[in-house]
Amino acid sequence: MKEFKVAVVGATGLGGGTMIGALESMGFPVSNLIPLASPRSAGKTVNFRGQPYVVPAVSKEAFEALLSKSGVGPDTTVVLYGDTNNWFAAW
Repeated sequence: MKEFKVAVVGATGLGGGTMIGALESMGFPVSNLIPLASPRSAGKTVNFRGQPYVVPAVSKEAFEALLSKSGVGPDTTVVLYGDTNNWFAAW
């Protein structure tokens, strides 16, 4: 089965924590979890599959670079969709 490198921006907040919990409970094939947060939350820890992850801060520039690598630019429209039945539609 193919595994995915997954970055969760806002990992220390409610939405990020919910996403990390969903990835774990659904057994989503994650090869590498990259939790990210604002500078205010940098250094906090989140747990995924029994492993603690120290959350680094992501800057605006670093996030833009990450998106740019995937071909997402200032004129790109990105639509994320998810609900309790279809949360995985966002990837």
